[in-house]
Amino acid sequence: MTYSAPASCPNAPSWIDEVVSRVSTETRELARRELPALVESVEVTPDGKRALLRLRGAPSARVVHGESCSEVLAGAALIVAIAFGTGLEPEASTPQPSSTPEPSSTPQPASAPEAAIAPEPSAKGEVLELPEARPAPVRESDRGRADGVARDGGARPQASRPAAAPRWAIGASAGARTGLAPSPAGVVDGALELAWPDRGCSIRGRGTMGLARASVGERSARFLFIGGSFELCAVMLGTHLGWQWRSCLDLELGQVQAEGEADSALARADTHRTGWAAPGLVTRLQSPKIQGVRFELEGGISTPLWHREFEFHDPDVSVFQTPLLAMSARLGVQVPLE
Repeated sequence: MTYSAPASCPNAPSWIDEVVSRVSTETRELARRELPALVESVEVTPDGKRALLRLRGAPSARVVHGESCSEVLAGAALIVAIAFGTGLEPEASTPQPSSTPEPSSTPQPASAPEAAIAPEPSAKGEVLELPEARPAPVRESDRGRADGVARDGGARPQASRPAAAPRWAIGASAGARTGLAPSPAGVVDGALELAWPDRGCSIRGRGTMGLARASVGERSARFLFIGGSFELCAVMLGTHLGWQWRSCLDLELGQVQAEGEADSALARADTHRTGWAAPGLVTRLQSPKIQGVRFELEGGISTPLWHREFEFHDPDVSVFQTPLLAMSARLGVQVPLE
C-alpha cells in the first residue's frame, strides 16, 4: 500500500488506526492484516483538500473532498471500512444463548444476513435475533465528502460537484521599475483581481503611476508614467499551507512624459511625451491570509515595444534611451472580497 500526504496530515499508521476503528470489534485484527491487500494507494493533494483512494480491483479511483486534510482522510477511512464489509460502529455485547440449548423445532433461515452471525436456538426453542447491521454514522469530524462505494468494493456513480464561485479581490502595491527613466522609477499601483480556485487561474487589472528624476550637470528633468496593465495568471507553481506562487503573462500600456525643470540650468523647459507598451512575465509569491489580508512579493521582466531617446538641447546631451529590457519589483497587499 502506498500512502502519500503533506507533512501537516496524519501519517500512515494514524490513518490505518482510523480505518480499523471503524470496523466491528471482532474483525479489527483481520482488517489490520488485510488492509494492504485491499488498498492500493492513498494520495492527498498538497493543499490537503482532496484525496485519491485506489482500491485493488476497483475500476477507478475514489475522490474525497474536504475543508482540511483530517476531513478528507476521515472520509477515505470510512470508504475503506465500508468496502471491507464491516463498516459498523461498535455494538453492545450480544446476549449469549443458554449453555445447553435444546433442538429447536423452528426452521432456521437458509443464510444469515450480511455482516451478521447466524443465531443459535435458545433453551425454549426461540431464535435470538441480533441487531440489524447498520452503516456507521458519520461523525462531525468526518464531514469530508466521499464518493460512493459499494459494499463489495465497486464504485457507485459519482455525484457532480458544483464548481466554486469566482473570487474577487482588491490590492495595492509599491515598488520600483526600470525602463521609464535613467534611474529606477518609484511606482504605486491599485489592482482588481478575479480568480477561479478550481482552475488555478486568475486575471488582474492594474493602474500604475511612476515618477523619476534625471540630471545632467545642472540641468534636470522629471519623468512621469501613467498607465495600466492586464495580467493572466494560468500557472500555479506551488502551494503549501496557504502560500501561493504564480507566474503570469503581463501587458502594460501607458504614456511616459519627460518634462524639463524650469528652475534648473535648462535653456528651454520643454515637455516630451511618448507611448509605452511592454509585454512581459510576472512571478508572484502570496502569503496565507493574515487578519483577512494577504501579502505579496512580485518580480517582473518586460520588453518595451517603442523606443525613444530623450535629450537636453543647447548643447545637445542624451539623457535617456528606452532599453531593450525593463525590470520591476513590488511589495503589496491583497484583500479578498469574501
